[in-house]
Amino acid sequence: MEKKGWIEPAATDDARVRAWQLTQLGKNKLEEAYPSWKEVQQSLKNPGTVQTDKETP
Repeated sequence: MEKKGWIEPAATDDARVRAWQLTQLGKNKLEEAYPSWKEVQQSLKNPGTVQTDKETP
């Protein structure tokens, strides 16, 4: 994710901790992915409700 520019190191007071934060690009990617994630989460609660645009053989 760092190589794609979605996250960057974040400052921390504890040298033992390696913290990360989202970049603006990462926030945009998260916003883009959220509807699909939400749909999958809902399908796990209600099996058989996922709609896809792929045809099954």
